[in-house]
Amino acid sequence: MCALSNEQNGQLVVKWKGLVLPVLLDITDDWQVQAVTEHRTKYVRVLRREVNGTDRWYTQLVQEGRSPRRKNQPVGSDVIGLDLGPSAIAAVSSADAILETFCPEVVVPTAAIRRDQRKMDRSRRATNPEAFNADGTYKKGAKIQVRSKSYQKTRAKKADRERKLAAERKRSHGELSNRVIAQGATIKTEDVSYKSWQRGWFGKSVGKRAPGMFVEMLTRKAEAVGGSVTAFSTRKTKLSQIDHTTGICTKKPLSQREHVFPDGNAVQRDLYSAFLARFVNDDTLDISQAELAWASAEPLLRRAMSRDSEQSVRGRGFCLPHVARGNADSVRTACTRNPKRCLCEVVDAVAAVQAAVGATKNTKQKAKRQEHREMLLI
Repeated sequence: MCALSNEQNGQLVVKWKGLVLPVLLDITDDWQVQAVTEHRTKYVRVLRREVNGTDRWYTQLVQEGRSPRRKNQPVGSDVIGLDLGPSAIAAVSSADAILETFCPEVVVPTAAIRRDQRKMDRSRRATNPEAFNADGTYKKGAKIQVRSKSYQKTRAKKADRERKLAAERKRSHGELSNRVIAQGATIKTEDVSYKSWQRGWFGKSVGKRAPGMFVEMLTRKAEAVGGSVTAFSTRKTKLSQIDHTTGICTKKPLSQREHVFPDGNAVQRDLYSAFLARFVNDDTLDISQAELAWASAEPLLRRAMSRDSEQSVRGRGFCLPHVARGNADSVRTACTRNPKRCLCEVVDAVAAVQAAVGATKNTKQKAKRQEHREMLLI
């Protein structure tokens, strides 16, 4: 039996199987004090977490009612339109527009994780040879029974690395959801299947960015403040294909990231879909409302596009190793499509360095061949 009590000199304690554990409550945190004192404790859970290969035990209090809001987290009254992708989000309200990548701080050490996985696989094969065929394939129904200390140490290191990534991802999603709710708690977005993204072409992006986790967290926080997250049909609305100025739907490939209007002006595709999502009611787009709001929304969308372009040049631009591997032509082609991401000067500099290094290598190789010939003649 695990229960919360205040019988220990007026201090909150958790009693479990003879153990009396004091609750570490930060009295300077108004949220913690309000959650414990103003809400009844329904359950007390005992949780086990593995940190650096060591089991650590925690108690989790499940309080009754809705979670209190922090004073520094405002709640807006606007209607927000969202357009979510496997790795990016576009959010548009009447006062602001956001276009950014999910969890930009999360950097997955892919090479390190791959090395740990290979090391664990080699250890399993060495300690359990009876579980594998002669050609290296796994025997169906066989069990891995022996796990060496090296295997356990590597597995604990890999699990701890993934634990830190999950914690950073959750923190980043929490900050982004608070920013969205600060504009408005009435949120409209497309009804998409995040599992299908994971099973399809975007498995790595979904695993790294977790858009479904963000929607779940956003829904919970919006409902806690009296708002809602409404999902409408993608097939009926077709926001990424429709043009509100003409009412015509034009199918676009995924590679086309801009919506071009009949007058030649273009706007980022995800931002435009998020803008239109604000005016969807009962799976129907209200084009007249979109036309009235477009004049004031267009500058917001263009400002969000410029911020995204600046971030792309600084941190998410082209990778120089790709240029060094001979992809300079593709970089120049992209520069003609988007001059703000122009890296032609960098490409030319890398090409000059490559030419100099190549000339030096050729000179050294010629000198070695000549020295080898002279030695044969002697």
